[in-house]
Amino acid sequence: ERLLIRMVEVELKRREERGASKVSFNAQAHFLGYEGRCSLPSNFDATYCWTLGHCAVALVALGLTSMMATVRNCWAPVATWTVGGAPLTSMMTVERRKGKQTVVLKKTLVDLKGPAFAKLEANRKKWRD
Repeated sequence: ERLLIRMVEVELKRREERGASKVSFNAQAHFLGYEGRCSLPSNFDATYCWTLGHCAVALVALGLTSMMATVRNCWAPVATWTVGGAPLTSMMTVERRKGKQTVVLKKTLVDLKGPAFAKLEANRKKWRD
């Protein structure tokens, strides 16, 4: 991507030197990171994201801003999924950062000894099949 941008810049400069009018070119390269190395989305991924998007649109249309779109019952058939919204403020807390109190989204780590992970561990093989 950066090579292509550089090649376009060189070509535009060459054309300008030959008398062509100056063209404004301000490209922005994008670092693909994980997106560039990931596989195609599964049908579940696509359906889940489509559902989240429609839920988000419905929340905005209803004037419910500052909400995060949610989908529940994802383990069940799609027709039985339920959508909703969770207020972002319920996930926020105040922390001291750089010497100042700042409102941030609460950091939540997975408790590998907690009941939620124990349930995942007990059902992991069954849920994969």
